Amino acid sequence: MLPQTIISKILFPVPSATYAAEDFGKELVWIPKKGPAPRSWIGEPPVDLEHIPCLLLRYPSARFVIIYFHSNAEDLGLCRPFCQFLRDQFQVHVLAVEYPGYGICSGTPCPEGVTEHAHSAMYFAMEDLNWPWDGIKVMGRSIGTGPAMDLALNFSLAGLILISPFLSIQELFRDRIGSLASLVQDIFANNTKAPEIRCPTLIIHGQKDGIVSVEHGQQLFQLLKSRKLLVLPPDMEHNSNLLFNIQYFILPMFQFFALPDYVFQDLSVPDWALDPERGKGSHTRTSPIDSSSLPALLEAKLPERLRSALEAVGPVPELVLPPPPPVRPMPGKDVLPEDALANSEQGAAHDAVGYFKNICAPMRLANCGLADPCCFSKQTSTLATLPTFSAKEARPPAPSDEELLAKPEPFVSTKPQRPSISSGAGADSEKSGGM
Repeated sequence: MLPQTIISKILFPVPSATYAAEDFGKELVWIPKKGPAPRSWIGEPPVDLEHIPCLLLRYPSARFVIIYFHSNAEDLGLCRPFCQFLRDQFQVHVLAVEYPGYGICSGTPCPEGVTEHAHSAMYFAMEDLNWPWDGIKVMGRSIGTGPAMDLALNFSLAGLILISPFLSIQELFRDRIGSLASLVQDIFANNTKAPEIRCPTLIIHGQKDGIVSVEHGQQLFQLLKSRKLLVLPPDMEHNSNLLFNIQYFILPMFQFFALPDYVFQDLSVPDWALDPERGKGSHTRTSPIDSSSLPALLEAKLPERLRSALEAVGPVPELVLPPPPPVRPMPGKDVLPEDALANSEQGAAHDAVGYFKNICAPMRLANCGLADPCCFSKQTSTLATLPTFSAKEARPPAPSDEELLAKPEPFVSTKPQRPSISSGAGADSEKSGGM
């Protein structure tokens, strides 16, 4: 079996830190590292406990929290513009989680450490922010789809968003080194988790992705048994900006999850989570893996064919994306036709120009400033079939394909609504939650 240190080096090419503890003010929160085990403390966590730096961007009266897991070559500083766009465009709270060894976070980057941080962030949202599970969506991009799917497997969520996901690390290596991938530990096995996930799931995967083949996203879509939507932009690559074409990401998010939605309650952050004293032990990264360590690791007693294949693969960084475009005012649901998202067995192309040119043109003249061609007039995405699944239980048994498509039943939440949610918001929770 290939040493874990080599796998981690290839998966996590850690960039130089782009932020310091004082850069984000009250947007930076310190989450106690907990992982999936029960907490060993009651109330406020001990100050000397190891804490994880995370970004928390709040939006007034937002109903949903999106927990975001970034790609492998960026830290919180680099992904912050995208998270701000998420907050402003969809009017949600955003909690972006840092990985071990990234930014100002201590530790060594590895799949187990990233998963531990993911569970810590989830418990922070539910127990310290007092946010209900049906108000939390999880989003991951590329390597971030691993921890995102792990949370979706272990918690009942309001939704899951996967950008350029992979079947598993072993299958990812199989695309590059063939049968030698059997020597790679099968970690982040998204293909085994997908059939057990019950929350609504949106997958976006570019057909020109040269790092993670689009077949990974297509196969994960087939494995899912929940309500699901697959978006396959024909001109999207692995590092394409999701935000410059409305049909890549923005329009599917609005349609599939019925965003935005609101509650009569603002998210309250405990004072201790904003205390910079809790991050003092995390200001120095302790990762032993640096840019020069891979050749040394490959000197281990590995088969010559495997060593040559790994040298050819090398680190696979995901490039830093350009700044996001301006937030675009979106029309209400009554403006969009029912067939704005095409549903067919093979998927179908659709043109949004007729729907949006009257909205886009005035705004473009005023403040858009983007170069031609206009993003509303570009080649549109291909959207896969959208089967509907609902159940009265939080985690029902997996239905057959015939059951999925035949008689969908209305979703009935098994958890009592919070008193802070008005009767109107509660009555519309099924619709706004995308179930």
